[in-house]
Amino acid sequence: MSESDGPAKRRDAAVADAVPTEDELEDFRTLLDRTRLIIVQQTLAHDSGVLCRAELAARNPDVNESTLQYHLDTLVVRGLLTKETPSETKRDLPSVFYAVSKRGIDLLKQLNLHDEIAVWNDLYSSISTPDELRQIEAMDRPEPEWYDY
Repeated sequence: MSESDGPAKRRDAAVADAVPTEDELEDFRTLLDRTRLIIVQQTLAHDSGVLCRAELAARNPDVNESTLQYHLDTLVVRGLLTKETPSETKRDLPSVFYAVSKRGIDLLKQLNLHDEIAVWNDLYSSISTPDELRQIEAMDRPEPEWYDY
């Protein structure tokens, strides 16, 4: 190897580090779907950092149940959302909540889409909770591992 190979190899290594992997690109594609992005931002904007499917359905009335579940499943499979279970479950109340993973939060920040969380939070603070969600809002929720508020 000649001395001139050194800078070229360092440059190639720097370029390789700057280019996202296929897996990272798939995460970007997953999150940049409008509906999935909104789901992630809405979930993160909730004071507890977790939402159940019923809460997400109420926040996204234009998305039907099967489509919402598809997007939730996709986000879970990609590791951008986690499923959380409350310590105590009661009949007629959700047994599964969704939280944005640390990876999901990092990805939002990387894409400069994390600051919008405050806008969602302000929006939800200014509207009243629908009657059908009051009982869910009042229940003890699981806490995501990153939760430190």
